[in-house]
Amino acid sequence: MRIKVNNYINEYNMLQDVDVVVAGVSGGADSVCLLFLLCEILKKEGKELRVVHVNHMIRKEASEDASFVKNLCEEFSRRFDMKIDFHLVEADVRELSKNNKLSEEEAGRIVRYDAFNKVLGNSRGVIAVAHNANDRAETMLFNEFRGSGLKGLSGIQPVSNNIIRPLLLVTRDEIEGFLKKEGLSFVTDETNLHDDYTRNKIRHNVLDYVKENVQSQVIENMNRVADQVLLAEDYIFKSTMDAAIRCTINKEEGMLVLDIEKLLEEHMYIRSRVIYDAVCFIGKKKKDITNEHVNAIMRLLESDGTKWITLIYGIHVRKEYGKLFILDKDIENNKENTIEENNISMEILEDFNPHSIPQDNYTKWFDYDKISSAVVLRTRQPGDYIIINKEMQKKSLKEYMINEKIPKDKRDSILLLADGSHIMWIIGGRISEYYKVSKNTKRVLEVRYGRED
Repeated sequence: MRIKVNNYINEYNMLQDVDVVVAGVSGGADSVCLLFLLCEILKKEGKELRVVHVNHMIRKEASEDASFVKNLCEEFSRRFDMKIDFHLVEADVRELSKNNKLSEEEAGRIVRYDAFNKVLGNSRGVIAVAHNANDRAETMLFNEFRGSGLKGLSGIQPVSNNIIRPLLLVTRDEIEGFLKKEGLSFVTDETNLHDDYTRNKIRHNVLDYVKENVQSQVIENMNRVADQVLLAEDYIFKSTMDAAIRCTINKEEGMLVLDIEKLLEEHMYIRSRVIYDAVCFIGKKKKDITNEHVNAIMRLLESDGTKWITLIYGIHVRKEYGKLFILDKDIENNKENTIEENNISMEILEDFNPHSIPQDNYTKWFDYDKISSAVVLRTRQPGDYIIINKEMQKKSLKEYMINEKIPKDKRDSILLLADGSHIMWIIGGRISEYYKVSKNTKRVLEVRYGRED
């Protein structure tokens, strides 16, 4: 296994131009194996090793794990005749999770990587973590179940920014076999044995079952697929960048303009990737930007005349004179880009009082888990409908507007919040009965709309 890991490190240039390696060591089998192999490698190369152990303050045995890692560092320091700096970080992950409305898994990840980066500081170095081939397979399935794109389907990456994963090609069985051969002990995190976390459920109920009943080499096979997907993603990324250069007319803070004719000449998949990257650039984040938002823009490209929609984070998308404008909500309008001034904000609430539903005409709550596609702000389109009562009676928007005696010349200018063809909210008016918050609602989408004077 030594040769296998060394070759992997060299293949991805994990330690090239590096003076310091910060290793995350929990005390489990994977991290003990990582620490041992790093000591062997860094001793020969004369590089500095710093070890970080994070106590999440969730388990009562956590302090014992910290002592184990500290003692292990002292033992390896003597064994390899090298200096190993030990850093203990304690953080109440459960409290952090509660205060920031995060899962404990996500809160723990944030704490760990923040600690790693602080210990690394301004040194020329990398952060080494002990993800293995099993972790990669679990992540592949987790991402696939969430509907991830190609990059997500490649699972965990061998190198990601300043993070390296030297054990990513070896299985958990190989690691435990190596530790046994070397006479190295490790601690067992009891939470890994329970199905309280999603990844544990995938590990115990999916991968273990497949390994025993379908394909014994499932981990190895999935990692081979991940490597192939990673290569494909690299090729597509470069192709997307080339296409973006061909299609971009203007790109600046808060505004990106694409040439529609050139965009439509691109392969549909590359086209969608260019659009996704453009929306992420304007939104300054990828969180909550999904394929549904991209599909809404793709449909906009195929529509006739000048049309516009508003996406999450108030991002405006306008099709006009052969150009696609993607704009930040705060961008200053100019003569070339004449879009109605409006402001929409959306926030997902997981901690809410169902008895405090806003009564304001321009602030509405919706049952987030009932939304099936991208939420967009737009004007009416053929096929639009709304649910008008608790019996879930559907009525076409045209029929609804006629019954409400809305003047014909005003109907095309009324703003709508839409989930596909289902009208969630006639801005300033009623919302669809289907999306109303009930005692069974788990998450709320709060939408605020305001027009500037």
